[in-house]
Amino acid sequence: MRRFFTYVLCSVLLGFSINMPAQNLPALQKDASITKGELANGISYYLVTNTTMKGVADFALVRKGMTDTLAARSELSSLPHFNKTIPHEFLSRKGIGCRPEGYISYLDDATLFRFDDVPMFDVAAADTTLLMLFDIIATQPRPHAVIVSGDIKPAEIIEKMKVFSLMVPSRVTSYQAPEYKWEPSDGIEWSFEPSDVASVEVDFRSQRTPAAQMNTIQPFISKLFSMELAELVKDRLMASLISRNIPVRNMEVNSVGSAETSRDEHFIIRLVMPEDQLIPATMALSSTIAELGSKGVGKDEYRTFRESALGTLIQPQTNDEMVRQCVSNYLTSSDLALSSTKVKYFSTRNMPIDTEVSLFNNYTSALLGDDDNATVRWTGSPDEYDEWVYQMMFKSTWNVVTMLEKPTFKWNVSAKDTVEFSSDRGKTKLKNIATEPVSGGEMWTFANGMRVIYKKMPIGDRFAYSMMIKGGFSTVRDLPAGEGAFFSDMIGLHKIAGLNPGDFEKVLKANGVSMETRVSASDLRISGMAPKGSLALVVKALLSMANNRKADHSGFEAYRQMELSMLPPAELDSLMYPGNVYSEVKSHSGLTPSTLSDAESFFSKEFLRCSDGVIILLGELSSDAVQKYLAKALGSFRVSKTASPRPSVSLALRSGTISYSAEGAPARISVGLAADHPFSTETFMAFKIASLSLSRRLSGEMAGYGFHVDMEDSFTTFPKEVADLRFILTPVPEYGLPEGVESGEKNLEQALVAARKVIDEVLAGPVGAAELASCKSLLANEYSMSLSDPLKYADAILMRYSAGKDVLTGYNDKIKGVTADKVKDVFNALAAGMRVEYVVRPQE
Repeated sequence: MRRFFTYVLCSVLLGFSINMPAQNLPALQKDASITKGELANGISYYLVTNTTMKGVADFALVRKGMTDTLAARSELSSLPHFNKTIPHEFLSRKGIGCRPEGYISYLDDATLFRFDDVPMFDVAAADTTLLMLFDIIATQPRPHAVIVSGDIKPAEIIEKMKVFSLMVPSRVTSYQAPEYKWEPSDGIEWSFEPSDVASVEVDFRSQRTPAAQMNTIQPFISKLFSMELAELVKDRLMASLISRNIPVRNMEVNSVGSAETSRDEHFIIRLVMPEDQLIPATMALSSTIAELGSKGVGKDEYRTFRESALGTLIQPQTNDEMVRQCVSNYLTSSDLALSSTKVKYFSTRNMPIDTEVSLFNNYTSALLGDDDNATVRWTGSPDEYDEWVYQMMFKSTWNVVTMLEKPTFKWNVSAKDTVEFSSDRGKTKLKNIATEPVSGGEMWTFANGMRVIYKKMPIGDRFAYSMMIKGGFSTVRDLPAGEGAFFSDMIGLHKIAGLNPGDFEKVLKANGVSMETRVSASDLRISGMAPKGSLALVVKALLSMANNRKADHSGFEAYRQMELSMLPPAELDSLMYPGNVYSEVKSHSGLTPSTLSDAESFFSKEFLRCSDGVIILLGELSSDAVQKYLAKALGSFRVSKTASPRPSVSLALRSGTISYSAEGAPARISVGLAADHPFSTETFMAFKIASLSLSRRLSGEMAGYGFHVDMEDSFTTFPKEVADLRFILTPVPEYGLPEGVESGEKNLEQALVAARKVIDEVLAGPVGAAELASCKSLLANEYSMSLSDPLKYADAILMRYSAGKDVLTGYNDKIKGVTADKVKDVFNALAAGMRVEYVVRPQE
C-alpha cells in the first residue's frame, strides 16, 4: 500500500501518467562536485569538492560485507606503514578526534571508518590519513570505497591513490548483499525493559524502496514527507501534552529511510518523562498518531510544515552530509544529486496543493494508519508496569480515536491570516544614503530616525532580514537572576495580530517566512529568511510584533512546567558565574511565575524605541523599490529620541580551579575556562585561534581515553569583557575505538587528570609557528564559511551597532596579523583565570 502511493506521487511530480511503470522513472544525475570512480585494483572512490568547507576535509572508508568489531578495532592499533607509531596516536597528534560514535561505526552489513576535519593545508597529515585508509583496505579482501569530502583537488588525490593502491592486492569487487525480504507483522509487538528512565517509544516499520528506484526521485519524496510528518507529529504531540499538563523530559521523532539502511524503513517517536506520567503520556502519543493516520491533515497545516522542510533541504550540505550520501550510494545505490537540486526539481512540478495534500495523507495513512507493523516499547520501574493494562490502554486509545468520524484536532490558521497584520502605511522620508563601513553596503537613514542597512548578496530567490533594538534584558530593574534567558521564548506566549500564541509563527511559515526572536543582555533581535517578494509581509509582521501584541497568561504555567521538565541543568554556567544576574543560559531557578509578566513589560518598553537600533536587509532586492516601500512603511514604528541607557553591572570572576562531581546520566566531563580580557578585533581573533589550538589538542588526546570532545567558545562584551571556553567530554562506545582504548565511562578520573595535563601544557607552553599557521588557516576558512550564512553575516554587522565592536572589516588581514605573543596573552589570561571541572559519574 505505501509503495503504491509513493509511485503515484512520483508519477504526478514528474508529469507522467500514473499508469507509467515505476521502474521507468528517470535516474537523478550525479552532482558535478562529486568525482566517482574505481582504481585498477577494484577500490571505489568518491571525491567531493565542497567549497563551503575550506581548509579541511572529512575522510572515510566503507567496507562491504563485514562487521567484525575486533578486526576493525585492531586495524586502528597496528598497520603496516605505521610501525613507528600507533595509527590512532598519529590521529591524536594531528588533532583528529573521534566522533560521538567513535572512529568506527557499523551499518547493517558494512563497516565505516571516519576521520573528520583533516587539515588539508597540512600536506603530511592529509597524505598520511589517506595512506592509513589504504593500509586498512589491505588487511581485508573485501570491497572498499574511499571517500574524501571538503577543500580538495580531486585530480591530485586520484594520483596519490593510484600510488598507494600499488601496495594493495586486487580487491573483490563483486558483492552479494543479503537478500531483502519484506516480512509484515500481524499485529503490534510489545516490549518492556526495566530502567531508571521512564519512556515510551513507537516504531513503525515499512517496506523499503526497491533497489531499481533508489537512484530516482522516489526516496527523496519519501524523505521529504517523513521530515514534514516528523514536524507535524512534534507540533501536535507537544500541543496535546501541554493541554493535558503532561511534562516530558525529552521528545524525539526520527525516520530511517532506504538511503540510510539496507533493511526496513522506520519512523520512530520517543518520549521520556517522569515515572508518574508514563500512562498519560502514552495515551497522548497513541491518540496523536492514530488521529494523524486516520484523519490526515488539511492543506493549511500541510503547507506550513512543507515550507519548513523545504527550507531545511536547500541549505548547503556539510562534509558530513556529503560523506553520508556517498556511503549511501555505495551501499544502496541511492542518488548523488544535491538536496537543493532535488528541491528545485520538486518545486518546478507545480502540482496543485490539494493534490499534494491528498498524496501526503495517503502516505501518512499507509505509514501510521495501520498499527500491524508497529512496535511499542516502554522502559521504567517493573513495579509500576502491568503488561495487560499498558497494552490495553494504548490499543483502546488508538481504536477510539480511529473510529471517530471527525478529528478532535483543529488547525486554526491559514496562510491568508495576514489580513490582520499591522498597517504599513506610516510614511517617513528617506533622509540620507551613505556607505555602511562594516558591510560595504548602504546605510539609509529616515526622517523618524529609523536606519536600514542594505547590501546586495547573491542568496537566490530569498532574502535575509534582521531588526535589532539596543537595550536587552539588562535594562530591567530588579530582574530575578537568570530570568532574562527566557525572554526569547516569551514572545511566543503573546497574541500577535489577534492570533493565538504560536499561530503567528505558523502563518509566517505557511508563507515561507522564518522568524526568530532573540533577547540578550544587551539587545533584542528579530531575524529570518523570506521569499524575495514578501518584504511587505515581513515589515507588517515586525510591526505587528511591535504594535499589536498582548501577553496570553493562560498558557504560561503549562509552558513553565514543560520547560522545567525538559531543561538540562546549567552546571557550568551556574558554577562559573554564580553572581551573574544577567546570564543568557537557561536555568531552573531563572524561570519564575512572574517571567511572562516581566517579559511583557520589557517588550512594551523596548518597542517604543525602534529607532535605537538598525534593520538589515541582505539579498538580491531592488534598492529603489525597497527604498520607496520603506518610506511608506517605517513611519508606523514607534521611535524615541533617547537611546537606551546601558546599566553599570558588576561581575567579579573567581580565579583558580574548582572541581565538582555528581552521579547521573549520561556520564561526562565538563570543563570551563574564563578570564577577564580586553576585547578588540585583534584580541578576538587571537582568542579564536587559541580556542582552536586548545580544542584540537584536547580532541586528539582525549580520543585516546575514549572521549569525544565538543567545544563552545564565546568572547562576551557585556556585562564585562570575558573570554570563555567550555569543553564537554562524552564517552565513546568501546566498539568505535581502537583496540586497547576503553570507553571513557570506565576511567573518568584518569581522563580528567589527562585533560588537566593537556590544558596546562597548552596554556603554559610556547605557541609554535606551525601550530599558529595551522590555526590561522582553520580560522580563516571557518570564518569565511560562517559568513556565507546571511543571518550570521547580519549578526557580524550588528556587533558594531550593539556592542561597538567590528569583527567583520578586513577579518582576513586581522587573522593573518595575529602573532604568537597575542595568542600567548590569551593563554596566560586563561591560566590565571577561573577553571571549573564538573564530572558526572554513572549511578552505582
